[in-house]
Amino acid sequence: MLSVTKASYAEFRDGSPDAFWDIYMGNIEEAILRAPDTERIAAFLDGELVASVLLCRKPLKGADPEIRLLAVLPHVRGRGIARQLMDECELRVSRMGKTRVVLHSTHLMSIARQWYERSGYVRFEAIDSCPVPGFLVTGFAKGLSSSPTHGDI
Repeated sequence: MLSVTKASYAEFRDGSPDAFWDIYMGNIEEAILRAPDTERIAAFLDGELVASVLLCRKPLKGADPEIRLLAVLPHVRGRGIARQLMDECELRVSRMGKTRVVLHSTHLMSIARQWYERSGYVRFEAIDSCPVPGFLVTGFAKGLSSSPTHGDI
């Protein structure tokens, strides 16, 4: 999962402050390898690990379960894999009896942010953070149905 996430996020390196990027890569590794109360969900295509996401029961900020580090390798984007992973996360959160899920993004990830908003996520400033001066990590939230209706992946 770590290699998929790093390869998927590499495109954002050039637009990031060095201090942020170094912290971010360390946080990615820590989350994927050691974060407690975290479900690691992976997607395979023809036996190849091509995408992954983390579902954290204990978020970085606030009380809602958090989707973190959604990553899809560039050569398989556009096939609905990210949507399936997000649907699975939302289903699992609903099964926990929770009615809201959160995630974070940055200005660098404009395509992802637009996709989250089209998927029903709205800005949730209460969980914003600023890991290095001048670099805002923005929060988003989505209300969920209390009765899940999706099937498993």
